Amino acid sequence: MIAQITLGLYRCVLLIIVSPFIYQGNFLSKAIKR
Repeated sequence: MIAQITLGLYRCVLLIIVSPFIYQGNFLSKAIKR
């Protein structure tokens, strides 16, 4: 049970850390296409 909670928190943190990079990547790809 504790492992599941830890995994959930780890996923949330990872998502928060990775999201800005994904957003920047999409923005850059759109900028390059124009």
